[in-house]
Amino acid sequence: VLLIVALLALYTCPHSKVEESFNLQATHDLFYHGRDASDSPYDHLQFPGVVPRTFIGAFFLSLIARFISWITPKQIFDAYVNRQSQQQSSSNGTQSLQSTSPTTTIASYYLLITASQFHIPFYSSRLLPNTFALILVTHAYAEWFRRNYRLTAMYLVFTSAIFRCDMLLLLFTVGLVLLIQRQMTIVQALSVGVTTGVLSLLLTVPLDSLLWGRLIWPEFEVWWFNTVDNRSGEYGEMVWHWYFTKALPKGMLLTALLVPLAFLRKGLIDLSLFGFFAPILGFITLYSLLPHKEIRFIFPALPMINVCAAYGMSRLHTLVFAKSQTKAKQWVCKGMYLCGVGCIALSMLGSLIFLRLSTDNYPGGVALEQLEQHGIHWENVHVHVDVAAAMTGVSLFGQRQIPFRIDKS
Repeated sequence: VLLIVALLALYTCPHSKVEESFNLQATHDLFYHGRDASDSPYDHLQFPGVVPRTFIGAFFLSLIARFISWITPKQIFDAYVNRQSQQQSSSNGTQSLQSTSPTTTIASYYLLITASQFHIPFYSSRLLPNTFALILVTHAYAEWFRRNYRLTAMYLVFTSAIFRCDMLLLLFTVGLVLLIQRQMTIVQALSVGVTTGVLSLLLTVPLDSLLWGRLIWPEFEVWWFNTVDNRSGEYGEMVWHWYFTKALPKGMLLTALLVPLAFLRKGLIDLSLFGFFAPILGFITLYSLLPHKEIRFIFPALPMINVCAAYGMSRLHTLVFAKSQTKAKQWVCKGMYLCGVGCIALSMLGSLIFLRLSTDNYPGGVALEQLEQHGIHWENVHVHVDVAAAMTGVSLFGQRQIPFRIDKS
Protein backbone atom coordinates (compact mmCIF):
# COMPACT_ATOMS: atom_id res chain seq x y z
CA VAL A 1 0.00 0.00 0.00
CA LEU A 2 2.75 2.45 0.96
CA LEU A 3 4.65 1.82 -2.27
CA ILE A 4 1.52 2.34 -4.37
CA VAL A 5 0.75 5.63 -2.61
CA ALA A 6 4.35 6.81 -3.01
CA LEU A 7 4.35 5.96 -6.72
CA LEU A 8 1.04 7.76 -7.14
CA ALA A 9 2.57 10.86 -5.58
CA LEU A 10 5.62 10.60 -7.83
CA TYR A 11 3.68 10.25 -11.08
CA THR A 12 1.15 12.90 -10.08
CA CYS A 13 3.87 15.44 -9.20
CA PRO A 14 7.00 14.47 -11.17
CA HIS A 15 8.60 17.91 -11.00
CA SER A 16 10.86 19.43 -8.35
CA LYS A 17 10.95 22.61 -6.30
CA VAL A 18 13.87 24.75 -5.21
CA GLU A 19 14.46 22.85 -1.95
CA GLU A 20 15.57 19.74 -3.81
CA SER A 21 17.21 21.44 -6.76
CA PHE A 22 20.79 20.96 -5.54
CA ASN A 23 20.64 17.16 -5.29
CA LEU A 24 18.61 16.85 -8.48
CA GLN A 25 20.99 19.00 -10.53
CA ALA A 26 24.02 17.38 -8.90
CA THR A 27 22.73 13.90 -9.78
CA HIS A 28 22.28 15.08 -13.38
CA ASP A 29 25.79 16.53 -13.59
CA LEU A 30 27.47 13.52 -12.00
CA PHE A 31 25.55 11.15 -14.26
CA TYR A 32 26.10 12.99 -17.54
CA HIS A 33 29.40 14.81 -17.01
CA GLY A 34 31.26 12.90 -14.30
CA ARG A 35 34.36 14.92 -13.46
CA ASP A 36 34.51 16.47 -16.95
CA ALA A 37 32.60 19.74 -16.65
CA SER A 38 34.53 21.63 -19.33
CA ASP A 39 31.76 21.63 -21.94
CA SER A 40 28.84 22.00 -19.53
CA PRO A 41 29.83 23.47 -16.15
CA TYR A 42 28.31 21.97 -13.05
CA ASP A 43 25.12 23.71 -12.00
CA HIS A 44 26.33 24.28 -8.43
CA LEU A 45 29.30 26.32 -9.67
CA GLN A 46 26.98 28.67 -11.54
CA PHE A 47 24.25 28.72 -8.88
CA PRO A 48 25.88 27.76 -5.56
CA GLY A 49 22.87 28.49 -3.35
CA VAL A 50 22.80 30.01 0.13
CA VAL A 51 24.80 27.23 1.81
CA PRO A 52 26.81 24.36 0.30
CA ARG A 53 25.41 20.85 0.41
CA THR A 54 27.08 17.47 0.24
CA PHE A 55 27.34 15.47 -2.98
CA ILE A 56 27.24 12.12 -1.16
CA GLY A 57 23.55 11.44 -1.82
CA ALA A 58 23.71 12.62 -5.43
CA PHE A 59 26.88 10.59 -5.99
CA PHE A 60 25.26 7.31 -4.93
CA LEU A 61 22.11 8.06 -6.94
CA SER A 62 24.24 8.72 -10.01
CA LEU A 63 25.99 5.36 -9.51
CA ILE A 64 22.62 3.61 -9.39
CA ALA A 65 21.57 5.54 -12.48
CA ARG A 66 24.70 4.50 -14.37
CA PHE A 67 23.99 0.86 -13.59
CA ILE A 68 20.39 1.22 -14.78
CA SER A 69 21.47 3.12 -17.90
CA TRP A 70 23.36 0.04 -19.08
CA ILE A 71 20.04 -1.77 -19.54
CA THR A 72 17.61 1.10 -20.25
CA PRO A 73 17.68 4.23 -22.40
CA LYS A 74 18.80 7.42 -20.71
CA GLN A 75 15.50 9.10 -21.56
CA ILE A 76 13.72 6.75 -19.16
CA PHE A 77 16.20 7.65 -16.47
CA ASP A 78 15.63 11.33 -17.18
CA ALA A 79 12.00 10.99 -16.27
CA TYR A 80 11.78 8.92 -13.14
CA VAL A 81 14.59 6.51 -12.32
CA ASN A 82 16.55 8.85 -10.06
CA ARG A 83 13.44 9.56 -8.00
CA GLN A 84 12.42 5.91 -7.91
CA SER A 85 15.89 4.99 -6.63
CA GLN A 86 15.46 7.48 -3.82
CA GLN A 87 11.94 6.19 -3.20
CA GLN A 88 13.16 2.60 -2.97
CA SER A 89 15.78 3.61 -0.42
CA SER A 90 13.07 5.29 1.63
CA SER A 91 10.84 2.20 1.37
CA ASN A 92 13.71 0.01 2.55
CA GLY A 93 14.04 2.17 5.65
CA THR A 94 10.31 1.92 6.35
CA GLN A 95 10.34 -1.86 5.87
CA SER A 96 13.34 -2.14 8.17
CA LEU A 97 11.45 -0.35 10.93
CA GLN A 98 8.27 -2.32 10.20
CA SER A 99 10.15 -5.61 10.55
CA THR A 100 10.95 -4.81 14.19
CA SER A 101 7.26 -4.79 15.17
CA PRO A 102 6.45 -7.52 17.71
CA THR A 103 3.26 -8.54 15.85
CA THR A 104 2.10 -8.52 12.26
CA THR A 105 -0.90 -6.46 13.37
CA ILE A 106 1.29 -3.59 14.56
CA ALA A 107 3.47 -3.86 11.45
CA SER A 108 0.44 -3.72 9.16
CA TYR A 109 -1.05 -0.73 10.93
CA TYR A 110 2.30 1.06 10.83
CA LEU A 111 2.44 0.77 7.04
CA LEU A 112 -1.24 1.70 6.68
CA ILE A 113 -0.92 4.76 8.92
CA THR A 114 2.23 5.93 7.12
CA ALA A 115 0.54 5.45 3.75
CA SER A 116 -2.51 7.42 4.89
CA GLN A 117 -0.40 10.50 5.55
CA PHE A 118 0.85 12.93 2.96
CA HIS A 119 4.42 13.86 3.75
CA ILE A 120 6.42 10.61 3.98
CA PRO A 121 4.96 9.02 0.80
CA PHE A 122 5.17 12.31 -1.11
CA TYR A 123 8.69 13.28 -0.06
CA SER A 124 10.12 9.77 -0.30
CA SER A 125 10.96 10.50 -3.95
CA ARG A 126 12.05 14.13 -3.44
CA LEU A 127 15.81 14.65 -3.37
CA LEU A 128 15.91 16.77 -0.23
CA PRO A 129 18.71 16.49 2.33
CA ASN A 130 15.85 15.93 4.79
CA THR A 131 14.77 12.84 2.86
CA PHE A 132 18.27 11.37 2.86
CA ALA A 133 18.36 12.01 6.60
CA LEU A 134 14.90 10.46 7.07
CA ILE A 135 16.04 7.24 5.40
CA LEU A 136 19.03 6.84 7.71
CA VAL A 137 17.14 7.88 10.84
CA THR A 138 14.45 5.29 10.08
CA HIS A 139 17.17 2.64 9.95
CA ALA A 140 18.48 4.00 13.26
CA TYR A 141 15.05 3.54 14.83
CA ALA A 142 14.93 -0.04 13.54
CA GLU A 143 18.28 -0.83 15.16
CA TRP A 144 17.09 0.85 18.35
CA PHE A 145 14.12 -1.51 18.56
CA ARG A 146 16.47 -4.41 17.85
CA ARG A 147 18.55 -3.23 20.84
CA ASN A 148 21.58 -2.67 18.62
CA TYR A 149 22.42 0.59 20.35
CA ARG A 150 25.88 1.13 18.89
CA LEU A 151 24.53 0.89 15.35
CA THR A 152 21.70 3.25 16.30
CA ALA A 153 24.24 5.84 17.40
CA MET A 154 26.37 5.26 14.30
CA TYR A 155 23.44 5.99 11.99
CA LEU A 156 22.63 9.20 13.85
CA VAL A 157 26.23 10.44 13.92
CA PHE A 158 26.69 9.67 10.23
CA THR A 159 23.45 11.47 9.34
CA SER A 160 24.40 14.51 11.42
CA ALA A 161 27.87 14.79 9.92
CA ILE A 162 26.90 14.36 6.28
CA PHE A 163 23.27 15.16 5.51
CA ARG A 164 21.62 17.24 8.25
CA CYS A 165 23.57 18.83 11.09
CA ASP A 166 20.28 19.41 12.94
CA MET A 167 20.15 15.67 13.60
CA LEU A 168 22.59 16.46 16.39
CA LEU A 169 19.49 17.39 18.39
CA LEU A 170 18.00 13.94 17.83
CA LEU A 171 21.37 12.34 18.56
CA PHE A 172 21.45 14.25 21.86
CA THR A 173 17.97 13.24 23.01
CA VAL A 174 18.28 9.60 21.92
CA GLY A 175 21.81 9.37 23.32
CA LEU A 176 20.66 10.82 26.63
CA VAL A 177 17.98 8.13 26.96
CA LEU A 178 20.48 5.40 26.07
CA LEU A 179 22.82 6.67 28.79
CA ILE A 180 20.07 7.07 31.41
CA GLN A 181 18.77 3.56 30.74
CA ARG A 182 22.36 2.23 30.82
CA GLN A 183 22.09 0.82 27.34
CA MET A 184 25.39 2.52 26.51
CA THR A 185 28.20 3.83 28.67
CA ILE A 186 29.80 7.23 28.20
CA VAL A 187 32.98 5.53 26.99
CA GLN A 188 31.03 3.51 24.41
CA ALA A 189 29.16 6.62 23.28
CA LEU A 190 32.38 8.59 22.84
CA SER A 191 34.00 5.69 21.00
CA VAL A 192 31.09 5.38 18.56
CA GLY A 193 30.82 9.14 18.13
CA VAL A 194 34.50 9.76 17.43
CA THR A 195 34.98 6.72 15.18
CA THR A 196 31.85 7.31 13.11
CA GLY A 197 32.47 11.05 12.99
CA VAL A 198 36.00 10.61 11.64
CA LEU A 199 34.87 8.06 9.05
CA SER A 200 32.06 10.40 7.99
CA LEU A 201 34.51 13.26 7.52
CA LEU A 202 36.83 11.02 5.49
CA LEU A 203 33.88 10.35 3.20
CA THR A 204 32.35 13.81 2.84
CA VAL A 205 35.32 16.19 2.98
CA PRO A 206 37.42 14.75 0.08
CA LEU A 207 34.47 14.30 -2.31
CA ASP A 208 32.83 17.63 -1.52
CA SER A 209 36.12 19.53 -1.53
CA LEU A 210 36.89 18.09 -4.96
CA LEU A 211 33.54 19.09 -6.44
CA TRP A 212 33.20 22.45 -4.70
CA GLY A 213 36.78 23.39 -5.59
CA ARG A 214 37.82 24.27 -2.03
CA LEU A 215 38.38 22.57 1.30
CA ILE A 216 34.90 22.17 2.73
CA TRP A 217 32.75 20.29 5.23
CA PRO A 218 29.27 21.25 4.00
CA GLU A 219 27.25 20.50 7.12
CA PHE A 220 29.65 22.47 9.30
CA GLU A 221 29.03 25.52 7.14
CA VAL A 222 25.28 24.89 7.32
CA TRP A 223 25.50 24.64 11.11
CA TRP A 224 27.50 27.88 11.30
CA PHE A 225 25.02 29.70 9.05
CA ASN A 226 21.94 28.56 10.99
CA THR A 227 23.26 28.51 14.55
CA VAL A 228 26.23 30.83 15.02
CA ASP A 229 25.21 33.47 12.48
CA ASN A 230 21.52 32.70 13.15
CA ARG A 231 20.66 33.72 9.60
CA SER A 232 17.97 31.10 9.00
CA GLY A 233 15.51 33.57 10.50
CA GLU A 234 15.93 35.68 7.36
CA TYR A 235 13.70 33.15 5.61
CA GLY A 236 10.78 33.52 8.00
CA GLU A 237 10.10 32.95 11.68
CA MET A 238 7.36 31.06 13.48
CA VAL A 239 6.12 31.05 17.07
CA TRP A 240 7.87 28.57 19.36
CA HIS A 241 4.91 26.14 19.50
CA TRP A 242 4.41 25.99 15.71
CA TYR A 243 5.68 22.41 15.37
CA PHE A 244 3.21 21.16 17.98
CA THR A 245 0.19 23.23 16.99
CA LYS A 246 0.58 23.41 13.19
CA ALA A 247 3.22 21.08 11.74
CA LEU A 248 2.44 17.84 13.60
CA PRO A 249 -1.35 18.11 13.13
CA LYS A 250 -0.75 18.71 9.43
CA GLY A 251 1.74 15.86 9.18
CA MET A 252 -0.23 13.32 11.20
CA LEU A 253 -3.77 14.45 10.34
CA LEU A 254 -6.36 12.39 12.27
CA THR A 255 -3.92 9.54 12.93
CA ALA A 256 -2.51 11.75 15.70
CA LEU A 257 -5.57 10.76 17.76
CA LEU A 258 -4.26 7.18 17.86
CA VAL A 259 -0.96 8.08 19.53
CA PRO A 260 -2.25 8.47 23.14
CA LEU A 261 -3.78 4.98 22.94
CA ALA A 262 -0.26 3.53 22.72
CA PHE A 263 0.24 4.50 26.36
CA LEU A 264 -2.96 2.87 27.65
CA ARG A 265 -3.57 -0.80 28.38
CA LYS A 266 -6.74 -2.05 30.05
CA GLY A 267 -7.48 1.41 31.37
CA LEU A 268 -4.02 1.81 32.92
CA ILE A 269 -1.03 3.86 31.84
CA ASP A 270 1.53 1.81 29.90
CA LEU A 271 4.96 3.42 29.59
CA SER A 272 6.67 0.61 27.68
CA LEU A 273 6.98 2.84 24.59
CA PHE A 274 7.70 6.06 26.43
CA GLY A 275 11.46 5.51 26.32
CA PHE A 276 11.23 5.66 22.52
CA PHE A 277 8.69 8.47 22.37
CA ALA A 278 10.26 10.86 24.89
CA PRO A 279 13.41 11.57 22.81
CA ILE A 280 11.19 12.48 19.86
CA LEU A 281 9.28 14.99 21.97
CA GLY A 282 12.61 16.32 23.22
CA PHE A 283 13.93 16.65 19.68
CA ILE A 284 10.91 18.65 18.53
CA THR A 285 11.02 20.81 21.67
CA LEU A 286 14.69 21.66 21.18
CA TYR A 287 14.11 22.38 17.49
CA SER A 288 11.31 24.74 18.48
CA LEU A 289 13.93 27.07 19.97
CA LEU A 290 15.12 27.97 16.46
CA PRO A 291 12.94 30.74 14.99
CA HIS A 292 12.89 29.46 11.39
CA LYS A 293 10.60 26.44 11.14
CA GLU A 294 9.48 24.15 8.34
CA ILE A 295 7.64 20.86 8.58
CA ARG A 296 10.39 19.04 6.67
CA PHE A 297 12.79 19.77 9.53
CA ILE A 298 10.88 17.34 11.78
CA PHE A 299 10.39 14.58 9.20
CA PRO A 300 12.67 12.28 11.26
CA ALA A 301 10.16 12.45 14.12
CA LEU A 302 7.26 11.11 12.06
CA PRO A 303 8.26 7.40 11.79
CA MET A 304 8.52 6.98 15.57
CA ILE A 305 5.25 8.83 16.14
CA ASN A 306 3.66 6.55 13.54
CA VAL A 307 4.96 3.55 15.45
CA CYS A 308 3.13 4.83 18.53
CA ALA A 309 -0.02 5.38 16.46
CA ALA A 310 0.26 1.81 15.15
CA TYR A 311 0.52 0.49 18.71
CA GLY A 312 -2.55 2.54 19.59
CA MET A 313 -4.53 1.13 16.67
CA SER A 314 -3.44 -2.39 17.58
CA ARG A 315 -4.85 -1.83 21.08
CA LEU A 316 -8.25 -1.14 19.50
CA HIS A 317 -7.81 -4.15 17.22
CA THR A 318 -7.14 -6.39 20.23
CA LEU A 319 -10.18 -5.08 22.09
CA VAL A 320 -12.61 -5.56 19.23
CA PHE A 321 -11.56 -9.20 18.73
CA ALA A 322 -11.27 -10.05 22.42
CA LYS A 323 -13.57 -12.77 23.73
CA SER A 324 -15.48 -13.06 27.02
CA GLN A 325 -16.89 -9.53 26.85
CA THR A 326 -20.40 -8.36 27.55
CA LYS A 327 -22.46 -7.27 24.56
CA ALA A 328 -22.42 -3.67 25.73
CA LYS A 329 -18.62 -3.68 25.96
CA GLN A 330 -18.35 -5.35 22.56
CA TRP A 331 -20.38 -2.55 20.97
CA VAL A 332 -18.23 0.08 22.68
CA CYS A 333 -15.04 -1.61 21.48
CA LYS A 334 -16.38 -1.96 17.94
CA GLY A 335 -17.33 1.70 17.94
CA MET A 336 -13.84 2.71 19.10
CA TYR A 337 -12.24 0.49 16.47
CA LEU A 338 -14.40 1.97 13.72
CA CYS A 339 -13.39 5.44 14.91
CA GLY A 340 -9.75 4.39 14.55
CA VAL A 341 -10.37 3.05 11.05
CA GLY A 342 -12.20 6.26 10.25
CA CYS A 343 -9.21 8.33 11.39
CA ILE A 344 -6.98 6.44 8.95
CA ALA A 345 -9.50 6.64 6.10
CA LEU A 346 -10.15 10.36 6.55
CA SER A 347 -6.41 11.00 6.80
CA MET A 348 -5.91 9.24 3.49
CA LEU A 349 -8.68 11.35 1.96
CA GLY A 350 -7.01 14.49 3.28
CA SER A 351 -3.68 13.36 1.84
CA LEU A 352 -5.25 12.88 -1.59
CA ILE A 353 -6.56 16.44 -1.37
CA PHE A 354 -3.06 17.65 -0.44
CA LEU A 355 -1.67 15.72 -3.41
CA ARG A 356 -4.14 17.33 -5.79
CA LEU A 357 -3.29 20.78 -4.45
CA SER A 358 0.43 20.03 -4.82
CA THR A 359 0.09 19.62 -8.57
CA ASP A 360 -0.36 23.40 -8.79
CA ASN A 361 3.03 24.05 -7.18
CA TYR A 362 5.11 23.35 -10.30
CA PRO A 363 4.20 25.91 -13.00
CA GLY A 364 7.80 26.00 -14.23
CA GLY A 365 7.87 22.26 -14.85
CA VAL A 366 4.47 22.35 -16.56
CA ALA A 367 5.63 25.22 -18.80
CA LEU A 368 8.71 23.23 -19.82
CA GLU A 369 6.54 20.22 -20.69
CA GLN A 370 4.26 22.38 -22.83
CA LEU A 371 7.25 23.93 -24.55
CA GLU A 372 8.49 20.44 -25.41
CA GLN A 373 5.09 19.46 -26.82
CA HIS A 374 4.32 22.58 -28.84
CA GLY A 375 7.78 23.68 -29.90
CA ILE A 376 9.06 20.42 -31.32
CA HIS A 377 9.39 21.86 -34.85
CA TRP A 378 10.76 25.26 -33.86
CA GLU A 379 14.31 26.17 -34.85
CA ASN A 380 16.93 28.59 -33.51
CA VAL A 381 14.96 29.21 -30.33
CA HIS A 382 16.48 30.69 -27.18
CA VAL A 383 14.56 30.13 -23.94
CA HIS A 384 15.06 32.26 -20.86
CA VAL A 385 14.30 30.62 -17.51
CA ASP A 386 13.55 33.18 -14.83
CA VAL A 387 13.86 32.68 -11.08
CA ALA A 388 10.21 31.71 -10.57
CA ALA A 389 10.37 28.98 -13.24
CA ALA A 390 13.69 27.63 -11.93
CA MET A 391 12.20 27.38 -8.44
CA THR A 392 9.03 25.58 -9.53
CA GLY A 393 9.98 22.65 -11.71
CA VAL A 394 12.53 23.51 -14.40
CA SER A 395 15.45 21.11 -14.02
CA LEU A 396 18.43 19.99 -16.07
CA PHE A 397 16.72 16.64 -16.68
CA GLY A 398 13.71 18.41 -18.15
CA GLN A 399 15.90 20.70 -20.23
CA ARG A 400 17.53 17.72 -21.94
CA GLN A 401 14.20 16.89 -23.56
CA ILE A 402 14.02 20.12 -25.60
CA PRO A 403 16.43 21.12 -28.42
CA PHE A 404 16.60 24.79 -27.46
CA ARG A 405 19.30 26.90 -25.91
CA ILE A 406 18.42 27.52 -22.26
CA ASP A 407 19.56 30.68 -20.50
CA LYS A 408 19.16 31.19 -16.74
CA SER A 409 21.24 34.34 -16.44
